[in-house]
Amino acid sequence: MVKMQLDLGTLYFTFKKRKDGSRRYHYYLYQGGPKLWSGVLEGPLRHVPDDLYTAWLKERETPRVDGLFKQAITDYKASPEFQTLKPPTQRDYLRYLAEIDAKFGKMKTESMNERRARKSFISWRDSMSDRPRRADYAISVLSTVLSWCKDHSLIDYNRADGIGKLHRVNKSEEIWTPDMIEVVCAKAPIEVEYAIRLCADTGLRAKDLIELTWSQVHDDHIRRETSKGSKHGRVVRIPLLPETRELLRSIPKRSTVVLTQHTGLPWRYRWLAELITRARDEAGVESRTLHDLRRTYITRAHRLEDHEIAEVGGWSPETVTQLRRVYVSGRATIKSMARRLEK
Repeated sequence: MVKMQLDLGTLYFTFKKRKDGSRRYHYYLYQGGPKLWSGVLEGPLRHVPDDLYTAWLKERETPRVDGLFKQAITDYKASPEFQTLKPPTQRDYLRYLAEIDAKFGKMKTESMNERRARKSFISWRDSMSDRPRRADYAISVLSTVLSWCKDHSLIDYNRADGIGKLHRVNKSEEIWTPDMIEVVCAKAPIEVEYAIRLCADTGLRAKDLIELTWSQVHDDHIRRETSKGSKHGRVVRIPLLPETRELLRSIPKRSTVVLTQHTGLPWRYRWLAELITRARDEAGVESRTLHDLRRTYITRAHRLEDHEIAEVGGWSPETVTQLRRVYVSGRATIKSMARRLEK
């Protein structure tokens, strides 16, 4: 019998500091899911303990219930389509798949073909209207599973396809101004400051930022394979600004990755984002996120053409044009209009 592989990156964990300074870690199948293991450690697990593996296997080995949507969800989780997703995406999907199972798992899979199923899906989405982003993600995961069912001839129609989104906030104009960066960096640990400045100077996505290695940094550019979106798997070259080269020279080389914690260990996204939020709040800066720093790059690379920035950062040319209009060329445009009105 072939032993199933467990990737620790797909599990959710938390920890609590004890009075003696040690930490007790708790590992869960997914956020909000069943606890699999807990123990006192110096840091996150690097190897899978036997009792954790046994608990994980027990959660996976449930009797088949062919004909029910519950079984379709289980089969999707074991499919190559799910297994090839990145660990952070798997963690998010597992959380929502559990909710989908609880809501629709007892329905017959063939009933998902019926028109009234779409009404049920929309009602479920609307029940989460107080958290619109979460509602949209839940429907997206549901639609993904139904598409998988359709591809495997379990259903004829994906009744969740095309359901509208509730979350419609426009964040395209939210960036970090130079003043914001300075006051937040003054409150942040030096390792967090490195991350803030490097993100603003390169436009890298958070995942690409924390996984950036020194071997990908060259004299005048960063060469990296994209991790998300339509350009996934394509190699992009990000030109380095003079201040970025100076920043990279100041970062200690503690690991193969560029950005590390003070211990030399790589960052986990949640922890880095949390420390940035703490420094931001302490500095009294309005709500800005690590992701918002990407858009700051557009305002700094002002000598590049819109399509060149779009290619580097994975934005649409329209988004780049809009941001430049607001933050780079807005004042120049107003002056030009004023001069024409005076004639």
